[in-house]
Amino acid sequence: MLFMHSLFSLINRTHEMKISRLLQVLLVCATLGLSIPSHSADTLRPEIQKPLLAAQELIKTQKYEEALSKLKEAEAIPEPNDFESFLLAQLRGVAASGVGDYPIAARSFETVLNSGRVAPAERGKFIQQTAILHYKAQNFPASAKWFDTYFKEGGTDQDMHTIHGQALFLAGDYPASAQKILTVIAADESAGKTPAETQLNILANCYLKQKDFPGYANALEKLVVYYPTKERWADLINQIASKPNFTSSLGLDAGRLRLATGNVRGPGDYMNLAQSALDYFPAEARKIIEEGFAQNVLGTGTDAKSHLALRDKATKATAADQKTLATDEKKAAKAKDGTILVNVGFNYVTHGNTEKGIAMMEQGLQMGGVKSPDHARLHLGIAYLQANQKDKAIATFSTVQGTDGSGDLARLWIHHAKQALK
Repeated sequence: MLFMHSLFSLINRTHEMKISRLLQVLLVCATLGLSIPSHSADTLRPEIQKPLLAAQELIKTQKYEEALSKLKEAEAIPEPNDFESFLLAQLRGVAASGVGDYPIAARSFETVLNSGRVAPAERGKFIQQTAILHYKAQNFPASAKWFDTYFKEGGTDQDMHTIHGQALFLAGDYPASAQKILTVIAADESAGKTPAETQLNILANCYLKQKDFPGYANALEKLVVYYPTKERWADLINQIASKPNFTSSLGLDAGRLRLATGNVRGPGDYMNLAQSALDYFPAEARKIIEEGFAQNVLGTGTDAKSHLALRDKATKATAADQKTLATDEKKAAKAKDGTILVNVGFNYVTHGNTEKGIAMMEQGLQMGGVKSPDHARLHLGIAYLQANQKDKAIATFSTVQGTDGSGDLARLWIHHAKQALK
């Protein structure tokens, strides 16, 4: 499963450039002076005007520490009027942003917004920056609240949806975060864009936090589609195989997908998978064991003798099975339905005779009456892949709709086949 220890740093890295650019825009706008509604009663006393003007000039030259010192002089002047407080809060927010004191900057801009003096054309900008400053200050509940306000008041910066979703996640509102991130992902996919890996990671972790494992599997599947790794493949296959409706008869098929995605690794993995194949498909079991030996995973360590014993058993079973294939084929040809044809055909595939095996499987499915037809089509898709007929494999997997886990596995095989095509 995904781990959370680096998620916050990942989020920050992803949007650091965007946030920093927005803050810089704010600094420039503030130093140049924003549109401020005038009131007939607005006055600026000389004693407070002097440090405020000095602070503004210092901000223009990015001397934010010195600007804050001048603003402290202004703050020390008693009984400021509303207009003076407004200007002081605006300049304090800019200077505090400049030195990285985001909590002070965020509270200052809240004061600006609550003053009622921000021009309508500038209000969205201040709301947006207030939300970002709270995010930078790691006050995620406040950040999420201000992002809500930003969009309710007509904010249009689409990148803010992602940061909003992140703020909701870090604030612990996992359902709202998932809904927000899902909206962003859907918009990206509708536009033909690849969703950001960060978004998908957050979505997956939202579901994990809620112990919503079907939701987690869906998010993880998107990660496998867009950003595949062996680890994500392993996690996804485990999630699918752990579903309550997953039938145990598909355990070997899950193992085949693990093998195809590089997730059969340790001696136990190879031995268990080979053992599960041995009774029905000894040739496949022998191939799995030989791969383990070729990878220097089997044949070493304290269990080396058991590895050798299983290889010897699989080799003998393969030879015996080879002798009965022709007899099995004759029985299949006389059967009233296609079940035996499909099974014997797949066994031919495991022995390496893919052309003959596929033809028998196709014939069996056309005959009809096949027991577990979704399983049969799943195996035919695997056979096509082994024959390097990837288009046919994808088309066949697409017809598997079983709710017992076969449909899920077929869909994952499609993802794997498409990635192998690249």
